[in-house]
Amino acid sequence: MIHGEWGDFKSYHPFMDYNAQFYTPDLSEYIAKFKADNVPFTGLKFKSDDEKTYYSAIINACGYVVIELISPKVSDESDFTETEMVRFHFNERNNLPNIPHEKRL
Repeated sequence: MIHGEWGDFKSYHPFMDYNAQFYTPDLSEYIAKFKADNVPFTGLKFKSDDEKTYYSAIINACGYVVIELISPKVSDESDFTETEMVRFHFNERNNLPNIPHEKRL
């Protein structure tokens, strides 16, 4: 059912946001292996709230599991489509508001 919505991973679909995100310092080796093994992925390029550019590779490794790898570095940008959508907020981690420590529960 949901697989039909994801399609072939050549373009982004909102259902891909139901994923596990992981950070890596460099996406290049992952992308090379995905290509060598014909693993389809959606590549996105975005600016986070820290004003730095990041790259996101969204893959469906097996079944219903969607994984998103995020990195500030990739050797070939041609597989990544620029988007205004912030995939992860690095300044406000976990998308939590910036609350002073003494006011937290």
